[in-house]
Amino acid sequence: MNDKPSTRWSGLGQSTLSDLEMYTAKYYDEAGKQKFIQILQEGELSSKLYAIYLWNLHKKYDLLETIADGINLFEDLHDLKRKSKALEDYNELWNDDEPAPILNSTNEYIKHFREVMHDNIALLGHMYALYIGNLEHGDYLSAKVPGEGRLFQYDTNTIDLKQVLDTKIKTATNNVRHHWEAFNTGIECAYCFESSIELRNELMELDI
Repeated sequence: MNDKPSTRWSGLGQSTLSDLEMYTAKYYDEAGKQKFIQILQEGELSSKLYAIYLWNLHKKYDLLETIADGINLFEDLHDLKRKSKALEDYNELWNDDEPAPILNSTNEYIKHFREVMHDNIALLGHMYALYIGNLEHGDYLSAKVPGEGRLFQYDTNTIDLKQVLDTKIKTATNNVRHHWEAFNTGIECAYCFESSIELRNELMELDI
């Protein structure tokens, strides 16, 4: 990361979920216009295409959860983790002998993640971006996707999970030594949303 945040992100310091929701609203708007999302919402997404999506999500979850777990960022948030759920759904749907392809946007995410993986504040931005949609829309999405939809199913009340995540982000960004460090939550959150949008675009370019 740079030593200070880009002026593009200068509207965000201490973060709460409501701050990040406002900060990332444009990405929700863009995602809602994507063909992949529209097909998913219609319940018409093919099992194979969704399995490829799950495999690529699994790679992201695997990295994030391994590193964040090691520094206790998932304390009181263990049910937030989705790596095993994504893998179970993938295994249910993928029937080819070879694993699903890992797409370019996922490889770029992995490369980027390794550059910021020692920054706790940055990791919280990844946690927000990769899990908030599941928490907010899981019940609806679970009924739309092929298979059992385990990715969107929780044992813990999702409102409670959101509250714990909110407190964790707020506390962490309030306790940084340098004010500008708090911006990394928003910077990384935006990066993750952009990566997810690119992944869904790539999926629609596949000949499936």
